[in-house]
Amino acid sequence: MPVGIIVNSISIVAGGIAGACIGGKLSEDFKDKLNMIFGCCSMAMGFCAGLIFPLTTEAMINDFKACGGFLMLATGFRMLKVKMFPTADMIPAMILVMPVSYIWTSLILPLIG
Repeated sequence: MPVGIIVNSISIVAGGIAGACIGGKLSEDFKDKLNMIFGCCSMAMGFCAGLIFPLTTEAMINDFKACGGFLMLATGFRMLKVKMFPTADMIPAMILVMPVSYIWTSLILPLIG
């Protein structure tokens, strides 16, 4: 089984759990301004990408792209009203995917293989 699928699945589940745990504790004002917050976070990630990129491996980048692909697919289903996925609850997976990928490839995979 491909490693990327396992890592992405773990990241999405962990991100969903994190979103479910803190989602009810957020104020309505915070939820209304969530797009602005994500926009600021994405700009900060763009600025920090130069610092983070040298620390990543090809597998980590591929896992990050795959996780983003899952989120875009879920967003597309939501926009078409095929299935109303809770995409906001999945966003923490984008933060968790790289550390989980690193832990998986450096610690767990050597024990298995």
